[in-house]
Amino acid sequence: MIAEEVLRIGDKLPSVRVLSDEYGISMGTAFQAYYHLEGRGLIESRPKSGYYVRFNHRRFPELPEPIQPEALSHEVSVKEMIASIYTDIAATSEMNFALAVPDPSLLPAAKITKSVVYALRNTKDHCINYEHTQGNVEAAKGNSKTGFQLGW
Repeated sequence: MIAEEVLRIGDKLPSVRVLSDEYGISMGTAFQAYYHLEGRGLIESRPKSGYYVRFNHRRFPELPEPIQPEALSHEVSVKEMIASIYTDIAATSEMNFALAVPDPSLLPAAKITKSVVYALRNTKDHCINYEHTQGNVEAAKGNSKTGFQLGW
């Protein structure tokens, strides 16, 4: 029953008296059977508790050998790294424009905000309409009524 895993590790076995009565054998024969199983390392006796199925590592397959991971890093020159990035970009069907955006800490955010607010308040159409396709002629000549000029 232990070999067929009907009785599992930690299961309590019937007492010697119950085993003797159940199988119609003497208590000496039941003790001998338990001593034999204990000698083979299949069961263990616990004082004033009885016999229990014992853990036996031989009943389990050996653990698999650990796999050594392949080294992922290797020496790469800057030129190879840049070429790899451009190759990856070319391989994708989408262009990631976030690569061209500088870090916000590098930009004069306060000046940009002030200039945008000034342009919104002081242009006659509040920057709602599109400019002429050739550009804002008044701003190019410096004759703009707002005098607005972005200067960073």
